[in-house]
Amino acid sequence: SEDAGNLTEPVDIAVLNSIARARRWQQYIDEGRFRNMQELADKLKFNRSYVARIIRLNNLSPKIVRLFLAGKAPEGLSLTKLLQHIPEDWNEQDVEFGVAG
Repeated sequence: SEDAGNLTEPVDIAVLNSIARARRWQQYIDEGRFRNMQELADKLKFNRSYVARIIRLNNLSPKIVRLFLAGKAPEGLSLTKLLQHIPEDWNEQDVEFGVAG
């Protein structure tokens, strides 16, 4: 049964934390704190592939980010799915991830 007193939708903290991390890591590179993803990965003790997949979350459309912030992302759209492939085109993202217009 649903709790009638809970008016907020559950948010996917893993996705939101990863989006924040992606933005922070890209900012580190843009500011010159690290020359590239490999240097950042070495410093953070992550492999470069993981760092690259997280940074690609910066390509998510603002609409999809807002859906995650509101707890209204399409069912099944998990961090695992997002890290597999993100189309560059925002309209293609809507189709691939099942986001209604």
